[in-house]
Amino acid sequence: MFQKQTNLISQQNLTALKQIQTEQGQNNQRLSQLSDQVNQTIQETMDQVADQVDQQLQATKKRFSWYEIKNYLLAVIPTGILTGLVFWLLTRYFS
Repeated sequence: MFQKQTNLISQQNLTALKQIQTEQGQNNQRLSQLSDQVNQTIQETMDQVADQVDQQLQATKKRFSWYEIKNYLLAVIPTGILTGLVFWLLTRYFS
């Protein structure tokens, strides 16, 4: 009687442990799928951010380049005209 009861309880415990193990395996599988989805979403978001940053950098570079060219021309042309005028005046009145 005691042996039968002990075997029955042991069998119930084994059944419960197998059920727990099965549920843990399913939960681990769900967590793995969620982790993969989160990682994929993070990677896609990081790719989008990197693309946007690259586009902004390219646009800023183009604007900055035009800004540099414009400032260079604004500085060089008047300086060239004044230098030419000074040399013309020097050659006209001192030669």
